Amino acid sequence: MADVIFFDLDGTLVDHRSAVLETIGQIVQAAPNATAPPEELVTLWWTLEARHMREYLAGQCSFAEHHRRRLRSFLPMLGEPVPTSPGLLDAWIAERYLTVFEES
Repeated sequence: MADVIFFDLDGTLVDHRSAVLETIGQIVQAAPNATAPPEELVTLWWTLEARHMREYLAGQCSFAEHHRRRLRSFLPMLGEPVPTSPGLLDAWIAERYLTVFEES
C-alpha cells in the first residue's frame, strides 16, 4: 500500500513529453519499412496516445489495453506486423518502448 502519491501535473518531476519524443524518435528512425515520414509518425503517436488515454480515463479499457490499442494502430504505419495476442503486444511495449522511455 502506498503511503504517499505524487502527482506531476506540470512535468517538473518527470518530463514525459521529452521522454516520449526521444523514445518514439528512436523507434521511428529504426523502422526501415515505415509508411510515413518520421514527423508524421511522431504526430500519429501523440494523437493515438491522447485518444486511448481518454478511453482509459473514461473507464473504457484498462491501462495495459490502452497501450495495446495504440500499438494496433501504430505498428502498421511503422511497417511492422501487429501481434495478435495481448502478451505479444505487452512484450513489444516492454522491450521496444519502455526500455528506451525509462532511459530518457
